[in-house]
Amino acid sequence: MNQKIKILYIIPAEGFGGAERQALLHLKEMPYYGIDVIAVTGPGDKVYKAAKKTLSKVEYCQNLPFEYGRPFNAVTLIFHAVKFMVCWCRTILYICKLIKRENIDLIFASRATGWIVTAPVSKLLSIPCIWRFGSRVHGKTARIGLKALAGLMTPDAVIANCRSVENSVKDLVRIPVDVIYNGMDQGLTTIVSEKMDLFQNDERMKYDAVIGIAVRPSPDKGIDFLTEVVAQIDKMQKKVKVFVAGEFGWRDKYQEQTDRMNLRSSITFLGYISNIQAFYNACDIVIMTSRDRSIEGFPNALMEAMAIGKPVVATAVGGIPELIENGRNGILVADSNPSTFADHIISLIERPDIAQEIGMNAKKHVLINYIPDKTVKPVVDKIKNVVSCRHKTILFKDIENCGLSARGNRI
Repeated sequence: MNQKIKILYIIPAEGFGGAERQALLHLKEMPYYGIDVIAVTGPGDKVYKAAKKTLSKVEYCQNLPFEYGRPFNAVTLIFHAVKFMVCWCRTILYICKLIKRENIDLIFASRATGWIVTAPVSKLLSIPCIWRFGSRVHGKTARIGLKALAGLMTPDAVIANCRSVENSVKDLVRIPVDVIYNGMDQGLTTIVSEKMDLFQNDERMKYDAVIGIAVRPSPDKGIDFLTEVVAQIDKMQKKVKVFVAGEFGWRDKYQEQTDRMNLRSSITFLGYISNIQAFYNACDIVIMTSRDRSIEGFPNALMEAMAIGKPVVATAVGGIPELIENGRNGILVADSNPSTFADHIISLIERPDIAQEIGMNAKKHVLINYIPDKTVKPVVDKIKNVVSCRHKTILFKDIENCGLSARGNRI
């Protein structure tokens, strides 16, 4: 196959986080490996605007079904379900027209919304489809739903971004799961001079350390554990300031929780941050407090902090232990022990030499192991293999049909 393969890359996104930055890396690098990419994103427009800077062919689909990312009751749940179905039907029609117009060879889809939308399109148009998993599948409803969808409309290939994610989905899909880790945009690691101004006047001098965490404030990201950790640090009479970079509908609820715990002066929710490197540069330590019950896979946000040499402390859940070698390029802590987590943060504050060594080891680890040749190229190779196999199958069927027709003519 000498002709360039053309794929439709589906990026369902209300906001803009680590998963979306990983998708942008794919859009940026895939053309260098011989893939012509058309991206479809929505219903939020932040990813669309960012993708337009990288790729000329980006479609904005405001009808892409969206996640109801805020506290809800039965009425709002029913209303959302109805709206989801309407958006689902409209998006399927839209994608079918786009595929026919652009002569697409393969659909590449991430997140549950992407699989739900592209699975019927793949079957209707007989076009190969790859599902990419960036999170673990937890919860009885989610697992039953995925197993039913994969059983009815099995994709041509499944990619997981770490072993932990693979383990959570391998029993739910009927085909082998390929593990291809997240990659790091090497260009972003050189942006070391930009630093976000997080304080006014000399307020920074009040604190022993500035701690950053880049997550969407949601039930699956361990904000409850974060508050317990900060409360423990306060008891140890250390003054830290924690900034949470990320937006989600649960933000106000968690802000109220920190207020009730008298932690308002210690934890600040910044909302969406467009320049994540500038944010990390303003932090002394970067943490992640996801719980084992979360969907955490191989967090891009944590890898980005490590890539610019920040010491990290994280809970040992999901695929995080696959990224961090405890004590060498980061610190791993059980998600059940806020006191131990707090102790490790204080230890890094009191031993800046150790913190710096861990940060430098982290940077080397990321820059060596998560380059595009090791993370994007294997995805491209999988795409090429799937398309090639589909073409061979079609060719075989055509030859077989011609043979049957010839035999019929002789009769």
